[in-house]
Amino acid sequence: MDNISGFVLRVAELEDSLRDRAIALIWYLTEISKAEVSIKEVPGLLVKHGLSKAPNASRVMSDVRADKRVHCDMKSGLCKIMLPYIPSLYERYPVATSPINLFHREIVNESDYSGTRDYIVSLIREINASYNSSLFDGCAVLMRRIIESLIIETYVTKGFNAAIVIPGTGEFMMLKGLVGVVQAGSPVKFSRGLGKILEGIKDIGDRAAHHRTYITKKQDVDKIITEFNVALDELIRSSGIK
Repeated sequence: MDNISGFVLRVAELEDSLRDRAIALIWYLTEISKAEVSIKEVPGLLVKHGLSKAPNASRVMSDVRADKRVHCDMKSGLCKIMLPYIPSLYERYPVATSPINLFHREIVNESDYSGTRDYIVSLIREINASYNSSLFDGCAVLMRRIIESLIIETYVTKGFNAAIVIPGTGEFMMLKGLVGVVQAGSPVKFSRGLGKILEGIKDIGDRAAHHRTYITKKQDVDKIITEFNVALDELIRSSGIK
């Protein structure tokens, strides 16, 4: 199965213009995924895959039609990349055909968190992309990071900043301290067992970030996926973001 999460992440990094993002997406879907793409679908596909929030549909379709790299059938509206430009797109986006992309799994359902905060959506996309690219150290560190951010969001939103600030510094606690505050159950009460789940996520993230020799493996991440989603959902709701 192809890895569109990793591809989309790469396109977002490389391409600034909507035209180039649209061309890349058309190429991927028609050439790699072997799907049919009509010109009318392109604006919606850009939104669906996180490459644009609210594109001007008429302008996107006009730009795509005018691009020499694409042929759009006048009758059916189906788009395809012109043959001379296909090799250069393979060169520009090697992640699309990398041998490591032999499996695909969204360990967090991106659509569940659309419309929250941009940084949350970006982190979730990076978590999925790193997992599907077999970059499990990076995946574990990102999982740890989003949990840390959401604990802080929760206390700040509820007006309890002082509970998570290191006295005399004005700086927020590190994750170890934050988890300790969560486990104390005051001033914010969480579900029973959340503290233990957070400890597990912290441990794998810390090891991935700081252990001198250990390389995080797929099975390490797989062990905490369910509990990570439980924690993510509760913290998102507690923070008032969702």
